[in-house]
Amino acid sequence: MAFVLCSVAALAQERRSPVYLGGDFGLSVGSGRTSIVVYPEVGWRVGNNLYAGVQAGFGYYDNNSYSDFSVGVIPHLRYYYYIYKRFGISAEAGMKLGLTRRTDYQELIRVFDVGIRPGLVIPIGERYAITMQVGFLGYQSERYGDVVDGRWGFRLQGNDFRFGFLMNL
Repeated sequence: MAFVLCSVAALAQERRSPVYLGGDFGLSVGSGRTSIVVYPEVGWRVGNNLYAGVQAGFGYYDNNSYSDFSVGVIPHLRYYYYIYKRFGISAEAGMKLGLTRRTDYQELIRVFDVGIRPGLVIPIGERYAITMQVGFLGYQSERYGDVVDGRWGFRLQGNDFRFGFLMNL
C-alpha cells in the first residue's frame, strides 16, 4: 500500500497542467505621446514549446491632436525556440479584433489586425517565464463607418513593445 501511494504521489508531481496564465504590459511616454497597453492572457500548452491562447484587454493612446481608448481580443498561437536554457525567441501568430473610441470621432472605430509578433523569452525556473514582444508584421485595418484604412507591413511603435509574464499551472 505504501509503495502504491508513493508511486501515485510521484506521478502526480510529474504531471503538469497544460493550462497557463500570463499577460502583456506596454508603456511608452515621451515626445507628447503616451501609450499604455494591458492584455491578460489564458491558454493551453499544445506541445513542449507551442501555446494556444487568448488575450483580452485594453489600450490607451494620447498625443497632441487626439486620444484613443481601445478594447480588444487576441486569439493567438505562440511558439518558443530556446537558444540556451535561459534564453529563447518567440513568434506569435494572432488576430486582433477590437473597438476604439477616438476623441475627435463620434462613432466607434472597428480594429482588425492579423500577423506575427516576434519576441524574446527568459525562463525563470520550470513554470515561469518573462516574455517580451517587439513589433508587428502583418495587416492592420481600422474601419470608420464605411471607410476602411488598411495597410500591410512592419510596425515598430511604442505600443508594440510589450513585456509579459507566463506561468504554467
